[in-house]
Amino acid sequence: MMSQLLSKDVMLEPLSQLRELFGPWMAVHAAELSEEDRTRYEAQRACLDQIVAVYSSGSEEAQATVMVLMHEMQQHGQPPKELMKDLAPGLELEALMAEGADDGKDLPCSIM
Repeated sequence: MMSQLLSKDVMLEPLSQLRELFGPWMAVHAAELSEEDRTRYEAQRACLDQIVAVYSSGSEEAQATVMVLMHEMQQHGQPPKELMKDLAPGLELEALMAEGADDGKDLPCSIM
């Protein structure tokens, strides 16, 4: 089942869209972010860059590499709420956030 969820056919388009939105969003919001959030979001963006590159390479090891990169991205918490709303209108991230969760870092990856 995990292999189907991480397949290029399922994941490439939404991850590519998220990656494309990240740059402009960071340019607009960088000054208002804390250093911690800026570092976290830059790390997420780097993971997205790598994931899209792996999918685009057509490598036979792509799925295993993507799984490692998705886990790494998850360790950096949730992407910015505004970006997720653009990708998944109607998804209420706040409703998914457990009370006391550290900015979603303890939640399952919203992309997977």
